[in-house]
Amino acid sequence: MNATIEWLRFNGGNDVIQAFGSSSIDIGIYGSSAGVKAMSPPLDLPISLVWVPDVIGSSEALVAFDEEITSIEDLAGKRVAVTFGATPHYVLLSMISAAGIEGQVEVINLTNDKMPAAARAGQIDAAWTWEPTLTELTDIGGTVVIDSAEAAEQGFVTFDMQTEYS
Repeated sequence: MNATIEWLRFNGGNDVIQAFGSSSIDIGIYGSSAGVKAMSPPLDLPISLVWVPDVIGSSEALVAFDEEITSIEDLAGKRVAVTFGATPHYVLLSMISAAGIEGQVEVINLTNDKMPAAARAGQIDAAWTWEPTLTELTDIGGTVVIDSAEAAEQGFVTFDMQTEYS
């Protein structure tokens, strides 16, 4: 079978869902949060699950730029960047709730490509993101506090999923 494939890189799962919604792509891979959003009202996109390649592990993590942040509890009174609607957003909010510090953390909606500049400018104290931004954040001095594999062990499981738009 011969097929012509055009590979497109997106900033995150929310961008993949937008591409499905505009009929710009046929197949995409993204995290479970974006998938649930796409399959649920009001979007209800006609997509079919093809494959779940993995439970998200160390490729997503909370990176701190403040030495005082060594646990989720230490986020109280801090500014944390995360891409809203993405798997790290779900994990971060769940862990903040479990730690009993809801309302004490300033959670900032920031796409992963904007996080390094915000960190360099001192605008955020931490960020929960994925590769390749994760490595970029550690390269500029951030320290991994917890990753999504450890979060999954605590019951906050996220996974990647591949779907096709029909």
